[in-house]
Amino acid sequence: MTRQPRGRKAWGLLGYLLLAERPPSRRRLSELFFADADDPLGALRWSLAELRRAIGVPGLLTGDPVGSALGASISVDVLRLQAEDELLNAGELLEGIELDGCPEFESWLLLERRRVASEIEAQLRQRAISRLASGQAKEAIPFATKAVSINPHEQGNHELLIRALATSGDRITALRQIEQCVDLFQRELGIDVTSSLYEAATLKSLPSPALSGRAAAVSQLQAGRAAIGAGAVDAGLQCLRQAATLAVQCRDKTLEARALAALGGALVHAIRGHDEEGAIVLHEALLVAEQAGERSTAVLALRELGFIEVQAGRRRTADGWLDRAQQAAETDEERAAVLGVRGMNSSDRGDYPAAFAQLGESVELAARCGDPRQQAWSWSLVGRAHLLRAEYADAAVAVRGALDLVRRERWIAFLPWPQALAAGSGRRARPVRRGSRRSHQRIRGSLGAGMPAQRPLLGRDGGPRPRTAPHRTR
Repeated sequence: MTRQPRGRKAWGLLGYLLLAERPPSRRRLSELFFADADDPLGALRWSLAELRRAIGVPGLLTGDPVGSALGASISVDVLRLQAEDELLNAGELLEGIELDGCPEFESWLLLERRRVASEIEAQLRQRAISRLASGQAKEAIPFATKAVSINPHEQGNHELLIRALATSGDRITALRQIEQCVDLFQRELGIDVTSSLYEAATLKSLPSPALSGRAAAVSQLQAGRAAIGAGAVDAGLQCLRQAATLAVQCRDKTLEARALAALGGALVHAIRGHDEEGAIVLHEALLVAEQAGERSTAVLALRELGFIEVQAGRRRTADGWLDRAQQAAETDEERAAVLGVRGMNSSDRGDYPAAFAQLGESVELAARCGDPRQQAWSWSLVGRAHLLRAEYADAAVAVRGALDLVRRERWIAFLPWPQALAAGSGRRARPVRRGSRRSHQRIRGSLGAGMPAQRPLLGRDGGPRPRTAPHRTR
């Protein structure tokens, strides 16, 4: 800019133009910002001209609707929050801008501030997790600290900071942070923290394995998977940690990546409240898999990292992980699993046409490659999406398909999830909405080709969702 725009309203107008989903019309802008003026459109013309003079680009912010393409020579900080120093120094969107006479703009600004803050928080978390996974705990501290300052009521942010402090050797500060978090949650939220907060300050150390070598690592990996599948979570986690330790000792990067991916998946799916630790382990698995050229394990880690973000409602970062997973996926089994998580993400954000298309393709691919558990998992999400749309007849069909597959597979741990959906879909059926009919018929057809979370949880939209994934790591 050649100079600062004059007045708070000019800043508010510029922010709205840059962040609006589509170019707004002049009439819309005049109603938002100048409804009380004698000549609303005239006041808008003056403000746009003032912005052009301040930015120094004569042809900018013209037309009807008003375009906001700035060109390559102009950058906007809120649109390029990627550099680490920008993330660490980011403040509130349009900080200090309050327009009392523009209530509709104030409502938009409130939501937009929360959206931008959430995106910054998600990127800070990813950078903190990445550094913890690569052994740079001290470098993770500033990112975790900033995430806590943006959203102090998210326990996961405190866990990342505590883990970074403890791992870097500053256990006293880590314990002090626990006390602050406990006090904050009790005082402002009236709830207690979970045990994972205290565990974040405890550096896990395993006794030296009684056996050594690759065979022992493979045995521990298989035993860990079997124990997790049977519901013996503590024993399974210990076996998987031992498998990862043994793989490091025998310098087998492929086996280490698989053990870490299995451990990360178990932390995410088998027990509540360990997503932060699971994300760190999965980051480690991804790094090792990429070093070893272990593509299938990298796809698994990417998909699981995307699943964590979907569960937390961080849609954009979920899309980033799942985009990478889908690009790297080569087999029908891998693509079916990734599309299942993508369908969950689309359903949670209310994009049902995309959800039905993704879940439909997931069901078809799973049927084609002979993966009935993935088929049941995706089919159950189709039922959930129909249920959220009050399409009870279609929900009942989808849930029956999932239940048939689950019973055929004797997948007892997963059974409560489709049973809960079946109870919801047993209400009075309503007409099928036109937008979902084609996708539903496509998926229904794949059910005849043959017919994935242990316990139902509540999603951010209020509906339950599956927690564990149907795939086992190789």
